[in-house]
Amino acid sequence: MVIASPAIRSYGHAMTGQRLYPVSASKINAWLDCPRKFWFQYVQRTPMTSTWAHLSMGNSIHDVLRDWWDEPITRRSRSRMAELTAERWRSIGFRDEVHSSQWRDAATSMTWHYVQQLAPDFVPVSCERTLGARTDGQSLTGRIDRLDSVDDSDELVVVDYKTGKRVPGEDEVRGSMALAIYALCVQQSLKRPCTRVELHHVPSGAIVSWRHQPEALARHIARVEAIST
Repeated sequence: MVIASPAIRSYGHAMTGQRLYPVSASKINAWLDCPRKFWFQYVQRTPMTSTWAHLSMGNSIHDVLRDWWDEPITRRSRSRMAELTAERWRSIGFRDEVHSSQWRDAATSMTWHYVQQLAPDFVPVSCERTLGARTDGQSLTGRIDRLDSVDDSDELVVVDYKTGKRVPGEDEVRGSMALAIYALCVQQSLKRPCTRVELHHVPSGAIVSWRHQPEALARHIARVEAIST
């Protein structure tokens, strides 16, 4: 599917010769979350010397799920999940080793129960993939947790993992500019249809999805352009 809205045409830069402004989903989220945080992270580039425990756990779970799909099907067991979690675990931010160990075990349990929802021989199209897209004024990039296929069609689905306590709702999926950026990046970079986006809440196993119409996706990208200019 090709998005025809002028807000997200990919050839404007070639026509005008203007330099495109680089925008990523993480930059947009950082700005919306806290402009001061954005300033330190992306303007001053202040190095982070510490982090919170919940961020360490979330990053570890993302790494484990990325590597899990590379495992041969015959090795996909709970014990192997525990080994991967131990190998990828980040203990920064936890009170002590006991506290870290408790949450490492919890992470093993939740990731194992999450993957059990899927077919034993499930293989995603790709994991942790960075793709790009262009609008009339911006160069967009997004690092996508996972891309799935839809049955036997050419369509792709954007999957984004969530590891917080709160289960996301449909409004959060529909209103996510990051997911909209990911969908556009898939369309332009891979030249394949992508209108369905999903948030997968690993602790609960909940999967919340939304299918963007072209007009709605164009509105998201227009908002991204408005924020970044």
